[in-house]
Formats: sequence, structure tokens, C-alpha cells
Amino acid sequence: MEAAFRDFVMAALRAQTATTNAGVEKTAVSAADVAHVKAAGDALIACAKQHRRELLGFVRTRMEQLQSVKRILVSKQARSPEAIKLLTKTYNTVNDALGFTHTFRDLVRDTTHFFAEFVKGITYFASEVQPMRRPVYHRDASCGSSAVASDAKFAKTTYGPDASRYVRRCLLERLIYDRLYTHNVGYQDVGHKFELWQMNELFDRYYPTQHLAVELDYDRVHTHVPRNLIVRLDVNGAPYRTWTYAKTYSGTGTYGDSVEFSEIGPDGIMLSFGTQTFEGAPVSSLYE
Repeated sequence: MEAAFRDFVMAALRAQTATTNAGVEKTAVSAADVAHVKAAGDALIACAKQHRRELLGFVRTRMEQLQSVKRILVSKQARSPEAIKLLTKTYNTVNDALGFTHTFRDLVRDTTHFFAEFVKGITYFASEVQPMRRPVYHRDASCGSSAVASDAKFAKTTYGPDASRYVRRCLLERLIYDRLYTHNVGYQDVGHKFELWQMNELFDRYYPTQHLAVELDYDRVHTHVPRNLIVRLDVNGAPYRTWTYAKTYSGTGTYGDSVEFSEIGPDGIMLSFGTQTFEGAPVSSLYE
């Protein structure tokens, strides 16, 4: 199936090359290119039918390539109505055979769910207004609505002296989600990458000497489920604080109530440790 998939991707790239070569006048994709895409798609579908048991794992490891193929084949740039119709139909037929859209939606849904459950008691607490929007970082106590530009959301006139805390929490949650999404889905959405870049830029303006980074450890059995979080804060390019958070996974989509945390200084000395919960107030100095 790998060879058939590679041929399909190459056929799609050939159709793209015919219309988007830099510095070359755009021309309509040829009938031969369209036919090549269809033939490669038919061959891939035939392979998929013969390897149904391995299909889900195969698709999950090729999410980014499949998204790229989708963008190419459903494009309407420099194409005749007939070419648009045939290429879109080919993509839809291959998509249905591979179950790409269904698998992608399941992965994103599960990732978003576990993100919300994981950050409870770490960066997200019950005292906050419970959001309906997803991912959960779009609540008012973090990144806020995606419909409002970052500069406007985090203006000091909006949040007053606490604006910097919201910036820190928003960036931290976006970093966690980025790690989890990339781990589970296999790549990161372009829109999310841009929004994360915007938050990094904004964090740099509020904290010009600081740098935040996160790492996630995952459950050994349920490998898509995060268990531990490590947050590293550098100041002026040197390690300043490291916070660790550990949660217990129930095995049924949720976690235990308590979060164990510790704080370590630049010299490796333990500065504090304890527990906090979703229902309680944050205790860790990360929020100061």
C-alpha cells in the first residue's frame, strides 16, 4: 500500500506543478494529469480494500500528507470546470475509501477532549467560567475568543494589571495543545501554528527576558493520553525554574482529582511541592 500511496501523492503533485510553478505562467492542468491522478487513486483504493486491517494505522501516520493532497486536488486555481470536477471527485472517492476525514475528526476530537481533561487542576480551574468553545483555551481566563485579535484581547486596558498573567496562561496552554496535537494527529494545523506564533510574539513583548517551553509524557498503555507535564522557564537565556505536574489517568477518559506538582530551581534544588485540584485554587508559583 505504501507504493500505491506514494504514486497517488506524486500524481497529485504533478497536477499542482502544472498550475503553480514559481516564475512560470500558470496554465490549466492537462487532461493527462487528471487521468493520472484518477488512475493512481483507483490503484490506492484497490490496495486499501486488500489491507483493511492495517488501514487505520496507515492513515494515522500520513495525516499531513493527506491534508496536503486534499489542498492540491480540491483547488480551483487555473483549472477548467471539468478538471475541478474530476479531481475533486477523485479525492472524495479516495478519502471515503481510506476513511481519512472520519479518522482525522476522531483524532482531533479525542485530542481536544484529553487536552481539556489534562489541564484541569494545572492551568484550568472550576472557579473560571465554564466555556462551550473548544479547545478549552478559548475561555475568557486564557486565550479568549478566537474572533478577537490577540493584541485587542490582551490589551492592558482590557485586563488591567493582570493582562500579563493571561498572556502567560494562554501561551502555556497553546504550547501544551500543540505538543499533544502533534503527537496524536501527526502534524499541526497551519492556523494553529500561526496563532501559536502570535502568542509567542505577544509573550516576548510582556516578558522580553523570558522563554517558556513544555514537554509531555504519555501513558504507557494509552499512548495518546498525557500523564505528566514539564514546564521550563528560562530567564536571560539561563534556566530559572522547572515545574512538573503529574496526573493519574483513570483509563476511562478522565483523570484523578489531584495533581502532584514540584518546583525546582536553577541549581536543581527543590523549592516547593504539593497538590492542587480542579475544584481548588492554584498553589504552584507558576501562576505568580
